[in-house]
Amino acid sequence: MAVKTPDLQAHFNQKMISLGLGARTKSIAVAVSGGSDSMALALLAEEWARTEGVDLLALSVDHCLRPQSASEVKQVATWLGKYGISCNTLRWDGPHPTSGIQQAARDARYRLMTAHCQQRGITSLLLGHQMEDQAETMLMRLSKGSGLEGLAAMRDISGWQDLKLLRPLLGVTRDQLRQFLMARGQEWIDDPSNDNLDFTRTQVGTILAGLQDLPGSDLETISLSVGRLARASRALDQLTSERFDALCEVSPFGFVRFPDVMITDCPEEMALRLLSKALALVQGEAARIKLKSLEHLYERLFIRTVSTSETLAGCQISKSKDGWIVCREPGRTGLPENVLDCGGAVLWDNRYQVVDTAADKTVTPLVIRRIGADGWRTLNKLHLQREERELPAVVRNSLPAVWSEGELVAAPLFSCDLQQSIIAKDRIKMVFRPLI
Repeated sequence: MAVKTPDLQAHFNQKMISLGLGARTKSIAVAVSGGSDSMALALLAEEWARTEGVDLLALSVDHCLRPQSASEVKQVATWLGKYGISCNTLRWDGPHPTSGIQQAARDARYRLMTAHCQQRGITSLLLGHQMEDQAETMLMRLSKGSGLEGLAAMRDISGWQDLKLLRPLLGVTRDQLRQFLMARGQEWIDDPSNDNLDFTRTQVGTILAGLQDLPGSDLETISLSVGRLARASRALDQLTSERFDALCEVSPFGFVRFPDVMITDCPEEMALRLLSKALALVQGEAARIKLKSLEHLYERLFIRTVSTSETLAGCQISKSKDGWIVCREPGRTGLPENVLDCGGAVLWDNRYQVVDTAADKTVTPLVIRRIGADGWRTLNKLHLQREERELPAVVRNSLPAVWSEGELVAAPLFSCDLQQSIIAKDRIKMVFRPLI
């Protein structure tokens, strides 16, 4: 049920507690476009942060898509300044695509805000999505054939890389937020693109308005359905995680192994989620895998059994003597080469946290890249443990190692010591820690 406007601040404060925020939170960011939703969010967050002693930073993005955008972000900063809210403006200079502009702008916005939060040591970002946004998201996904997870729409807690995205207003309507602003005498900016029928979300907003005119229907009943879908999806997520943890082996060498029964002896919906979880873990990031592609892979491997190996999302799933292995796609091009500065740290391929513990900053920087066949020629001359020598062939070449001027100088995942290397055995730390 929608929150009564006079109780909005109390509802917000309670929601922040349920999101895990409170006195121990040092700082938090809030995304502010200047629209009514985000302006109301900023004001609610300011009172909460002031009461809790939390540093609040507003982030406003100039997408440079309209001539007036620069003046709008200045106006937002001025408004927020009246409440003592510090606001940093970020610019998306492009390139701007000619199609899919809303999705591109969204991705750019999150990239910019994530990078800025990382620089400031902020781990949580508040977003102003509210009840209409939630219902529109469900309808958009329904029109495109989404499954249960997609129809559950937005979660109040999600992630973008290692930034936590928080949506405390999903139970609040836009009208309630505007009443709150008007009671405070606070203006907002109406984005003309919200009325552009060339955009899918605008058309969906019209459909949502029509649905509310049906007998027995209104925004709250539609929101109730979304909430019930989300409840069912969370239950499946919990059961999936329990089954995954019980039956799946996650190797420190960056691959997943599981028995055939994990997939074949459970309902199809759970099997698809298990496969998605395994692929995301090996891929190293929480990028969405298209459900249609996942269903195709599941059908070929486990229903029609016409294949014993398939690739998807940069990963390969292959039949083995003990079940199945999910690993990085062998021979995949585009695996990164990262420079590791002395005393620095990098996340390699979104999967491996690599840290150089050297104190001497004058030593030549190192490079982190995959071992490949040339690296294995060096490793095979050394004393490896049996488990290391018997790594699945599909896994071996995509593992990372440390190089200097074309020479393998450290392989921190392995037990061997490269005696000819100038790199001390314990200097480089490397841990499989994917961002999912």
